[in-house]
Amino acid sequence: MRDSVGVAILTYKNFGTTLPQTLESLTKQEYRDFRLYVVYKPSPEDNTLAILNNYTRKLDITVILQREGMFEEALNLALRGISEDLLIFLDDDAIASKQFVSQHISVHLEHPEIGLLGGYV
Repeated sequence: MRDSVGVAILTYKNFGTTLPQTLESLTKQEYRDFRLYVVYKPSPEDNTLAILNNYTRKLDITVILQREGMFEEALNLALRGISEDLLIFLDDDAIASKQFVSQHISVHLEHPEIGLLGGYV
């Protein structure tokens, strides 16, 4: 695929219980040519930056700082701050299958008329 791919995670009040597993699952992707964006809203006792620091050698990570607002503002920050052709959102407590990114790419290549794609929660 020649188009660029971004994966975005929105995180707030992350105490380190689930984000490491999410990031670890992204290190095991079959398709590895993507940039990871983490929209991060600092909160007391939050471990997000320390966790992300452990993955900077394994993943191409860009942090987008969220200063105010809630979920909808985080979505808007991600959409404004990312320039990739394909953007995939992933929850900060999700574990992506090894084909997570490649399957999204395949669907978009097979169905270019699709502008938005969602999955089961």
